[in-house]
Amino acid sequence: MDITCNHKINDHHTSPFHYHNQCELYLFLRGDVDFYTEKEAFKLQPGTLLPIRPNHWHKAQTVKNQPYERFYLHFPLEEARKLSTTKTDLTTCFHTQELPMIYLNQEKREEFLFLGKTLQKILLQNSYGSDVLIRAILSQLLVIANNPTPSLLPKNLVQLPPLIAEMLLFIDQNLNSDLSIAAFAKHFFMNGAYLSRYFKKIMGLTLQEYIIDKRIEFAKELLAYGLTLEEVVQRTGFGNYYHFIRAFKARVGISPGAFKKITPRISPL
Repeated sequence: MDITCNHKINDHHTSPFHYHNQCELYLFLRGDVDFYTEKEAFKLQPGTLLPIRPNHWHKAQTVKNQPYERFYLHFPLEEARKLSTTKTDLTTCFHTQELPMIYLNQEKREEFLFLGKTLQKILLQNSYGSDVLIRAILSQLLVIANNPTPSLLPKNLVQLPPLIAEMLLFIDQNLNSDLSIAAFAKHFFMNGAYLSRYFKKIMGLTLQEYIIDKRIEFAKELLAYGLTLEEVVQRTGFGNYYHFIRAFKARVGISPGAFKKITPRISPL
């Protein structure tokens, strides 16, 4: 079963801007941490549970050197679907476009952490009955995350650097167009090398890495809709068919054609 979880404590942490192909349940326990998505940035409060849907870009950054404690687990969305019933949909918390902040009181966060640590031990032991126990505990964790009357926290917003916000928006609006360094320099009337360095400093990955990852995720979506490889190349801005094939295989692990064959078809655009 493709599930991972971890309980971590460290004094300083800055993750690069990233996404997962799986669902994530992230429980923030203590520290002074700002959390970034593509649309907003906000300060976390102890007891915050974030259900992060697949392919949702995010990063956490400590503000002060004090213990930063969190527990997180990753699992395929399909596992949550399998555990759901007609009465209880355990994928509901991943349906919203905006990232919800769910507050767990002391009792609930202790329960969540106990279940998570138990799950971690079972995953490591991999003994008889572990598959059954894993599903049972994952179900309990998802029930907590999908409480029909959750305590939603208001977001204490912090400022996403304005230039970064503008660059992210420019990328979103121009995925099928020229997103070279020269194009950024022309659009923002700034030195392209400076923009590239600034993006890497704030986001933890290069501008071109981010653009390619965004284009690959868009390509996967278009392939699931049934578009041809030629149409996907055109609509994702790769331009060069062979460049697209190499980039896709490097990040996804299989060719676009193979991905299309194994991916369930979704409704036409």
